[in-house]
Amino acid sequence: MTFPTFNSLSVWCLENPDFPRKVGAVSLAPGMKRLSFKYDAEWIETGFDLSPDMPRFERKKPNSGDILAPNGKSAPGALDDAMPDRWGQTIIRVVDNPPRLTPLDFLYFAGDRRFGCLGVSIERDQYVPYFLPPLPRRESLAAAADLFEKILSRQGVDERERLLLASSRTMGGARPKMLVEIDGHEWIAKFPQGDVVDMPLVEHATMKLAVQMGIQAAETMVHNIGVGHVLLVKRFDREGDRRIHVLSAQSILAKTSRPSYVGMAEALRAKAPPGEMNERRREVFARLAFNVLMDNTDDHDKNHAFVRMEGDRWTLSKAYDLLPQMNGAGVHGMPVGRKKGATPFLTAVANHAEFGLSRDAAVEEWLRVAGWIGRWREIFSGFGVSGQDIEYLSQYIDAPEKIAMRERSISDALPAA
Repeated sequence: MTFPTFNSLSVWCLENPDFPRKVGAVSLAPGMKRLSFKYDAEWIETGFDLSPDMPRFERKKPNSGDILAPNGKSAPGALDDAMPDRWGQTIIRVVDNPPRLTPLDFLYFAGDRRFGCLGVSIERDQYVPYFLPPLPRRESLAAAADLFEKILSRQGVDERERLLLASSRTMGGARPKMLVEIDGHEWIAKFPQGDVVDMPLVEHATMKLAVQMGIQAAETMVHNIGVGHVLLVKRFDREGDRRIHVLSAQSILAKTSRPSYVGMAEALRAKAPPGEMNERRREVFARLAFNVLMDNTDDHDKNHAFVRMEGDRWTLSKAYDLLPQMNGAGVHGMPVGRKKGATPFLTAVANHAEFGLSRDAAVEEWLRVAGWIGRWREIFSGFGVSGQDIEYLSQYIDAPEKIAMRERSISDALPAA
Protein backbone atom coordinates (compact mmCIF):
# COMPACT_ATOMS: atom_id res chain seq x y z
CA MET A 1 0.00 0.00 0.00
CA THR A 2 1.27 3.48 -0.90
CA PHE A 3 0.85 6.16 1.76
CA PRO A 4 0.80 9.94 1.23
CA THR A 5 3.64 12.06 2.58
CA PHE A 6 2.64 15.20 4.47
CA ASN A 7 3.81 17.50 7.23
CA SER A 8 0.60 19.50 7.46
CA LEU A 9 -3.13 18.92 6.97
CA SER A 10 -6.01 21.28 6.32
CA VAL A 11 -8.69 21.33 9.04
CA TRP A 12 -12.38 21.55 8.14
CA CYS A 13 -15.65 22.16 9.96
CA LEU A 14 -18.23 19.56 8.90
CA GLU A 15 -21.32 20.79 10.74
CA ASN A 16 -22.93 20.47 7.32
CA PRO A 17 -20.84 17.74 5.64
CA ASP A 18 -22.25 18.66 2.22
CA PHE A 19 -20.58 22.08 2.54
CA PRO A 20 -17.28 21.71 4.45
CA ARG A 21 -15.79 24.98 5.70
CA LYS A 22 -12.04 25.36 5.92
CA VAL A 23 -10.89 26.28 9.43
CA GLY A 24 -7.10 26.32 9.17
CA ALA A 25 -4.07 24.05 9.04
CA VAL A 26 -2.39 21.71 11.50
CA SER A 27 1.31 20.90 11.29
CA LEU A 28 3.99 18.93 13.05
CA ALA A 29 5.89 21.05 15.53
CA PRO A 30 9.68 20.68 15.86
CA GLY A 31 10.48 17.40 17.55
CA MET A 32 7.50 15.73 15.79
CA LYS A 33 5.72 14.92 19.07
CA ARG A 34 3.28 17.84 19.13
CA LEU A 35 0.99 19.59 16.70
CA SER A 36 0.57 23.29 16.03
CA PHE A 37 -2.47 24.91 14.46
CA LYS A 38 -3.07 28.11 12.51
CA TYR A 39 -6.48 29.60 11.66
CA ASP A 40 -7.44 30.47 8.11
CA ALA A 41 -8.03 34.23 7.72
CA GLU A 42 -11.65 33.79 6.58
CA TRP A 43 -12.45 31.54 9.56
CA ILE A 44 -11.04 34.16 11.93
CA GLU A 45 -13.63 36.61 10.61
CA THR A 46 -16.64 34.31 10.16
CA GLY A 47 -16.11 31.24 12.36
CA PHE A 48 -15.82 30.51 16.08
CA ASP A 49 -13.08 29.53 18.51
CA LEU A 50 -12.59 25.78 18.22
CA SER A 51 -11.83 25.63 21.96
CA PRO A 52 -10.88 28.11 24.70
CA ASP A 53 -7.18 27.38 24.21
CA MET A 54 -7.51 28.02 20.44
CA PRO A 55 -8.69 31.66 20.30
CA ARG A 56 -9.20 33.41 16.97
CA PHE A 57 -8.35 36.76 18.54
CA GLU A 58 -5.56 37.70 20.94
CA ARG A 59 -5.98 41.03 22.73
CA LYS A 60 -8.77 41.89 20.24
CA LYS A 61 -6.46 41.37 17.28
CA PRO A 62 -6.71 38.50 14.76
CA ASN A 63 -4.63 35.55 15.93
CA SER A 64 -2.33 35.00 12.98
CA GLY A 65 0.21 32.95 14.90
CA ASP A 66 0.60 29.23 15.52
CA ILE A 67 -1.27 27.66 18.44
CA LEU A 68 0.96 24.99 19.91
CA ALA A 69 -0.13 21.97 21.92
CA PRO A 70 0.87 22.42 25.58
CA ASN A 71 3.59 20.26 27.07
CA GLY A 72 2.30 16.77 27.73
CA LYS A 73 -0.35 17.00 24.99
CA SER A 74 -0.05 15.98 21.36
CA ALA A 75 -2.54 18.56 20.08
CA PRO A 76 -4.33 21.72 21.26
CA GLY A 77 -7.85 21.34 22.72
CA ALA A 78 -10.37 20.64 19.96
CA LEU A 79 -7.84 18.74 17.86
CA ASP A 80 -6.83 16.62 20.85
CA ASP A 81 -10.49 15.61 21.19
CA ALA A 82 -10.50 14.65 17.50
CA MET A 83 -7.46 12.38 17.92
CA PRO A 84 -7.77 8.59 18.29
CA ASP A 85 -6.83 7.28 21.72
CA ARG A 86 -4.95 4.10 22.57
CA TRP A 87 -7.39 1.63 21.02
CA GLY A 88 -7.78 3.64 17.82
CA GLN A 89 -4.01 3.94 17.53
CA THR A 90 -3.69 0.19 17.95
CA ILE A 91 -6.14 -0.39 15.08
CA ILE A 92 -4.29 2.08 12.84
CA ARG A 93 -1.09 0.12 13.46
CA VAL A 94 -2.79 -3.20 12.70
CA VAL A 95 -5.01 -2.19 9.78
CA ASP A 96 -2.87 0.42 7.99
CA ASN A 97 0.63 0.05 9.45
CA PRO A 98 1.89 3.27 7.84
CA PRO A 99 5.67 3.79 7.81
CA ARG A 100 5.45 6.89 10.06
CA LEU A 101 3.25 7.35 13.13
CA THR A 102 3.46 10.88 14.49
CA PRO A 103 0.46 12.65 16.07
CA LEU A 104 -0.25 14.14 12.63
CA ASP A 105 -0.42 10.66 11.09
CA PHE A 106 -2.75 9.36 13.79
CA LEU A 107 -4.98 12.39 13.22
CA TYR A 108 -5.15 11.69 9.48
CA PHE A 109 -5.60 7.91 9.58
CA ALA A 110 -8.48 8.18 12.09
CA GLY A 111 -10.61 9.03 9.05
CA ASP A 112 -13.91 10.83 8.63
CA ARG A 113 -16.04 9.64 11.57
CA ARG A 114 -14.18 11.21 14.46
CA PHE A 115 -15.72 12.78 17.57
CA GLY A 116 -17.32 16.17 16.94
CA CYS A 117 -17.53 18.18 13.75
CA LEU A 118 -13.88 18.52 12.66
CA GLY A 119 -12.15 16.73 9.82
CA VAL A 120 -8.69 16.82 8.24
CA SER A 121 -7.57 16.58 4.64
CA ILE A 122 -4.29 16.17 2.83
CA GLU A 123 -5.62 18.60 0.20
CA ARG A 124 -5.13 22.24 1.09
CA ASP A 125 -8.32 23.63 -0.47
CA GLN A 126 -10.59 20.59 -0.63
CA TYR A 127 -11.88 18.22 2.03
CA VAL A 128 -10.49 14.80 1.09
CA PRO A 129 -10.36 12.58 4.20
CA TYR A 130 -8.63 9.25 4.53
CA PHE A 131 -10.83 6.61 2.92
CA LEU A 132 -12.89 4.36 5.17
CA PRO A 133 -15.28 1.60 4.02
CA PRO A 134 -18.99 1.68 4.91
CA LEU A 135 -19.87 1.02 8.54
CA PRO A 136 -20.55 -2.59 9.52
CA ARG A 137 -23.97 -3.69 10.76
CA ARG A 138 -24.98 -5.07 14.12
CA GLU A 139 -24.80 -8.61 12.69
CA SER A 140 -21.01 -8.23 12.48
CA LEU A 141 -20.47 -7.69 16.22
CA ALA A 142 -19.73 -11.32 17.12
CA ALA A 143 -17.15 -11.58 14.32
CA ALA A 144 -15.61 -8.29 15.43
CA ALA A 145 -15.31 -9.57 19.01
CA ASP A 146 -13.35 -12.57 17.72
CA LEU A 147 -11.12 -10.24 15.72
CA PHE A 148 -10.38 -8.10 18.77
CA GLU A 149 -9.27 -11.24 20.60
CA LYS A 150 -6.90 -11.98 17.72
CA ILE A 151 -5.46 -8.48 17.90
CA LEU A 152 -5.00 -8.60 21.66
CA SER A 153 -3.19 -11.93 21.31
CA ARG A 154 -1.01 -10.44 18.52
CA GLN A 155 -2.33 -12.62 15.71
CA GLY A 156 -2.39 -11.37 12.14
CA VAL A 157 -5.55 -10.38 10.25
CA ASP A 158 -6.41 -10.71 6.56
CA GLU A 159 -7.78 -8.07 4.18
CA ARG A 160 -11.45 -8.89 4.81
CA GLU A 161 -10.84 -8.63 8.54
CA ARG A 162 -9.08 -5.31 8.09
CA LEU A 163 -12.18 -3.89 6.39
CA LEU A 164 -14.36 -4.98 9.31
CA LEU A 165 -11.95 -3.38 11.77
CA ALA A 166 -11.74 -0.05 9.93
CA SER A 167 -14.44 1.74 11.94
CA SER A 168 -12.65 0.86 15.18
CA ARG A 169 -9.91 3.44 14.70
CA THR A 170 -11.94 6.58 15.26
CA MET A 171 -13.38 6.86 18.76
CA GLY A 172 -11.56 7.56 22.03
CA GLY A 173 -10.77 5.27 24.92
CA ALA A 174 -8.49 2.35 25.64
CA ARG A 175 -10.94 -0.58 25.43
CA PRO A 176 -12.07 -2.37 22.23
CA LYS A 177 -14.83 -0.52 20.41
CA MET A 178 -16.04 0.21 16.89
CA LEU A 179 -18.74 2.15 15.05
CA VAL A 180 -21.73 0.34 13.55
CA GLU A 181 -24.77 1.52 11.64
CA ILE A 182 -28.25 0.70 12.97
CA ASP A 183 -31.33 2.02 11.16
CA GLY A 184 -29.36 4.84 9.58
CA HIS A 185 -27.74 6.01 12.84
CA GLU A 186 -24.17 5.61 14.09
CA TRP A 187 -23.70 3.71 17.34
CA ILE A 188 -20.52 3.07 19.33
CA ALA A 189 -20.11 -0.62 20.11
CA LYS A 190 -18.14 -1.39 23.30
CA PHE A 191 -16.90 -4.96 23.71
CA PRO A 192 -16.17 -7.22 26.68
CA GLN A 193 -12.54 -7.69 27.58
CA GLY A 194 -12.07 -10.48 30.10
CA ASP A 195 -13.90 -8.66 32.90
CA VAL A 196 -14.98 -10.28 36.16
CA VAL A 197 -18.59 -9.26 35.41
CA ASP A 198 -20.52 -8.75 32.16
CA MET A 199 -19.26 -5.18 31.97
CA PRO A 200 -21.16 -4.05 28.83
CA LEU A 201 -24.44 -5.20 30.39
CA VAL A 202 -23.52 -3.56 33.71
CA GLU A 203 -22.75 -0.28 31.92
CA HIS A 204 -26.09 -0.50 30.10
CA ALA A 205 -27.92 -0.97 33.41
CA THR A 206 -25.98 1.90 35.00
CA MET A 207 -26.83 4.24 32.11
CA LYS A 208 -30.51 3.25 32.32
CA LEU A 209 -30.49 3.87 36.08
CA ALA A 210 -29.09 7.34 35.41
CA VAL A 211 -31.84 8.05 32.89
CA GLN A 212 -34.54 6.86 35.29
CA MET A 213 -33.35 9.26 37.98
CA GLY A 214 -33.36 12.21 35.55
CA ILE A 215 -29.78 12.45 34.30
CA GLN A 216 -29.58 13.17 30.57
CA ALA A 217 -27.56 10.15 29.46
CA ALA A 218 -26.81 8.76 26.02
CA GLU A 219 -29.19 6.16 24.61
CA THR A 220 -27.94 2.58 25.00
CA MET A 221 -28.89 -0.98 24.17
CA VAL A 222 -27.10 -4.32 24.31
CA HIS A 223 -26.46 -7.09 21.80
CA ASN A 224 -25.87 -10.66 22.97
CA ILE A 225 -22.89 -12.31 21.25
CA GLY A 226 -23.16 -15.61 23.10
CA VAL A 227 -20.23 -15.24 25.47
CA GLY A 228 -21.51 -11.94 26.81
CA HIS A 229 -22.87 -8.65 25.56
CA VAL A 230 -21.75 -5.73 23.44
CA LEU A 231 -22.93 -2.32 24.63
CA LEU A 232 -24.26 -0.01 21.92
CA VAL A 233 -24.23 3.75 22.61
CA LYS A 234 -25.97 6.10 20.20
CA ARG A 235 -23.76 9.00 19.16
CA PHE A 236 -24.91 12.34 20.55
CA ASP A 237 -22.59 14.35 18.29
CA ARG A 238 -24.73 13.52 15.25
CA GLU A 239 -28.23 14.72 14.30
CA GLY A 240 -29.08 13.07 11.01
CA ASP A 241 -26.39 14.25 8.59
CA ARG A 242 -25.46 17.18 10.83
CA ARG A 243 -22.25 16.94 12.85
CA ILE A 244 -22.15 18.75 16.16
CA HIS A 245 -19.17 20.54 17.65
CA VAL A 246 -18.51 18.82 20.97
CA LEU A 247 -15.59 19.38 23.34
CA SER A 248 -14.45 17.34 26.30
CA ALA A 249 -14.46 19.03 29.70
CA GLN A 250 -10.69 18.84 29.44
CA SER A 251 -10.79 21.17 26.42
CA ILE A 252 -13.54 23.45 27.77
CA LEU A 253 -11.57 23.90 31.00
CA ALA A 254 -8.12 24.06 29.36
CA LYS A 255 -7.50 27.61 30.56
CA THR A 256 -8.28 26.75 34.20
CA SER A 257 -5.67 25.58 36.68
CA ARG A 258 -7.27 22.16 37.12
CA PRO A 259 -10.53 20.73 35.74
CA SER A 260 -13.17 19.97 38.39
CA TYR A 261 -16.92 19.54 38.80
CA VAL A 262 -17.05 23.10 40.12
CA GLY A 263 -15.13 24.20 37.01
CA MET A 264 -17.79 22.53 34.83
CA ALA A 265 -20.55 24.37 36.72
CA GLU A 266 -18.71 27.67 36.37
CA ALA A 267 -18.26 27.08 32.64
CA LEU A 268 -22.01 26.56 32.34
CA ARG A 269 -22.69 29.74 34.29
CA ALA A 270 -20.60 31.63 31.73
CA LYS A 271 -21.54 29.77 28.55
CA ALA A 272 -24.96 28.09 28.88
CA PRO A 273 -28.19 29.72 27.66
CA PRO A 274 -29.60 31.73 30.59
CA GLY A 275 -32.88 29.79 30.56
CA GLU A 276 -31.20 26.46 31.24
CA MET A 277 -28.04 27.49 33.10
CA ASN A 278 -29.32 26.66 36.60
CA GLU A 279 -30.75 23.28 35.57
CA ARG A 280 -27.51 22.25 33.87
CA ARG A 281 -25.46 23.27 36.93
CA ARG A 282 -27.79 21.22 39.11
CA GLU A 283 -27.26 18.28 36.78
CA VAL A 284 -23.48 18.56 37.21
CA PHE A 285 -24.10 18.18 40.95
CA ALA A 286 -26.38 15.18 40.32
CA ARG A 287 -23.76 13.53 38.10
CA LEU A 288 -21.16 14.11 40.80
CA ALA A 289 -23.37 12.43 43.41
CA PHE A 290 -24.19 9.59 41.02
CA ASN A 291 -20.53 8.89 40.23
CA VAL A 292 -19.56 8.90 43.91
CA LEU A 293 -22.37 6.62 45.01
CA MET A 294 -22.06 4.22 42.05
CA ASP A 295 -18.26 3.89 42.45
CA ASN A 296 -17.63 5.41 39.02
CA THR A 297 -14.12 6.67 39.77
CA ASP A 298 -13.22 6.88 36.06
CA ASP A 299 -14.95 10.27 35.88
CA HIS A 300 -11.97 12.16 34.47
CA ASP A 301 -12.28 15.27 32.31
CA LYS A 302 -12.43 13.36 29.03
CA ASN A 303 -15.49 11.49 30.27
CA HIS A 304 -17.55 14.69 30.42
CA ALA A 305 -18.36 16.87 27.41
CA PHE A 306 -20.01 20.09 26.28
CA VAL A 307 -22.08 20.70 23.14
CA ARG A 308 -21.89 23.95 21.17
CA MET A 309 -25.25 25.61 20.54
CA GLU A 310 -26.57 28.56 18.53
CA GLY A 311 -24.98 31.91 19.37
CA ASP A 312 -21.77 30.29 20.63
CA ARG A 313 -23.51 29.02 23.76
CA TRP A 314 -22.58 25.70 25.33
CA THR A 315 -24.45 23.07 27.31
CA LEU A 316 -23.72 19.71 28.89
CA SER A 317 -23.58 16.77 26.53
CA LYS A 318 -25.48 13.64 27.37
CA ALA A 319 -23.69 11.63 30.05
CA TYR A 320 -21.63 8.63 28.97
CA ASP A 321 -19.14 6.10 30.39
CA LEU A 322 -21.18 5.66 33.57
CA LEU A 323 -20.32 2.37 35.29
CA PRO A 324 -18.93 1.05 38.58
CA GLN A 325 -15.14 0.76 38.44
CA MET A 326 -14.94 -1.93 41.13
CA ASN A 327 -11.63 -0.84 42.61
CA GLY A 328 -12.71 0.37 46.03
CA ALA A 329 -10.11 3.14 45.93
CA GLY A 330 -12.60 5.98 46.18
CA VAL A 331 -10.23 8.29 44.27
CA HIS A 332 -12.08 10.03 41.47
CA GLY A 333 -10.69 11.11 38.13
CA MET A 334 -11.79 14.71 38.65
CA PRO A 335 -11.97 16.60 41.97
CA VAL A 336 -15.13 18.32 43.19
CA GLY A 337 -13.78 21.83 43.66
CA ARG A 338 -11.95 24.22 45.94
CA LYS A 339 -13.59 23.45 49.29
CA LYS A 340 -12.81 20.16 51.00
CA GLY A 341 -14.78 17.98 53.40
CA ALA A 342 -14.16 14.79 55.32
CA THR A 343 -16.31 12.77 52.88
CA PRO A 344 -17.31 13.24 49.23
CA PHE A 345 -20.80 14.21 50.43
CA LEU A 346 -19.45 16.94 52.72
CA THR A 347 -17.14 18.17 49.97
CA ALA A 348 -20.01 18.35 47.48
CA VAL A 349 -22.26 20.23 49.88
CA ALA A 350 -19.44 22.59 50.90
CA ASN A 351 -19.29 23.70 47.24
CA HIS A 352 -23.08 24.05 46.90
CA ALA A 353 -23.10 27.69 45.81
CA GLU A 354 -20.94 27.00 42.75
CA PHE A 355 -23.66 24.61 41.52
CA GLY A 356 -26.31 27.29 41.99
CA LEU A 357 -27.81 25.47 45.00
CA SER A 358 -28.51 26.47 48.57
CA ARG A 359 -27.00 24.15 51.15
CA ASP A 360 -30.39 22.59 51.88
CA ALA A 361 -31.12 22.12 48.18
CA ALA A 362 -27.73 20.44 47.69
CA VAL A 363 -28.45 18.01 50.54
CA GLU A 364 -31.88 17.20 49.09
CA GLU A 365 -30.45 16.68 45.60
CA TRP A 366 -27.80 14.33 46.97
CA LEU A 367 -30.46 12.37 48.87
CA ARG A 368 -32.68 12.23 45.77
CA VAL A 369 -29.83 10.63 43.82
CA ALA A 370 -29.08 8.35 46.77
CA GLY A 371 -32.68 7.17 46.83
CA TRP A 372 -32.35 5.93 43.27
CA ILE A 373 -28.95 4.34 43.94
CA GLY A 374 -30.57 2.44 46.80
CA ARG A 375 -32.69 0.66 44.16
CA TRP A 376 -29.74 -0.38 42.00
CA ARG A 377 -30.08 -4.13 42.65
CA GLU A 378 -33.69 -4.30 41.48
CA ILE A 379 -33.00 -2.05 38.47
CA PHE A 380 -29.89 -3.99 37.41
CA SER A 381 -31.79 -7.27 37.74
CA GLY A 382 -34.56 -5.84 35.56
CA PHE A 383 -32.03 -5.19 32.80
CA GLY A 384 -30.71 -8.74 32.95
CA VAL A 385 -27.61 -8.42 35.13
CA SER A 386 -27.07 -11.79 36.79
CA GLY A 387 -27.42 -12.37 40.52
CA GLN A 388 -23.77 -13.40 40.63
CA ASP A 389 -22.65 -10.13 39.05
CA ILE A 390 -24.92 -8.12 41.34
CA GLU A 391 -23.41 -9.80 44.40
CA TYR A 392 -19.91 -9.05 43.14
CA LEU A 393 -20.77 -5.39 42.48
CA SER A 394 -22.41 -5.01 45.88
CA GLN A 395 -19.08 -5.02 47.71
CA TYR A 396 -18.35 -1.70 46.01
CA ILE A 397 -21.75 -0.04 45.53
CA ASP A 398 -23.01 -1.20 48.93
CA ALA A 399 -19.71 -0.66 50.77
CA PRO A 400 -20.34 0.73 54.28
CA GLU A 401 -19.05 4.19 53.41
CA LYS A 402 -21.34 4.29 50.33
CA ILE A 403 -24.39 3.20 52.32
CA ALA A 404 -23.57 5.83 54.95
CA MET A 405 -23.76 8.49 52.25
CA ARG A 406 -27.19 7.19 51.15
CA GLU A 407 -28.83 7.61 54.56
CA ARG A 408 -30.70 10.75 55.50
CA SER A 409 -28.68 10.84 58.71
CA ILE A 410 -25.69 12.05 56.68
CA SER A 411 -27.09 15.56 57.06
CA ASP A 412 -26.37 15.27 60.79
CA ALA A 413 -22.66 15.49 59.98
CA LEU A 414 -23.03 18.91 58.36
CA PRO A 415 -21.26 21.72 60.19
CA ALA A 416 -23.39 24.58 61.46
CA ALA A 417 -24.32 27.04 58.73
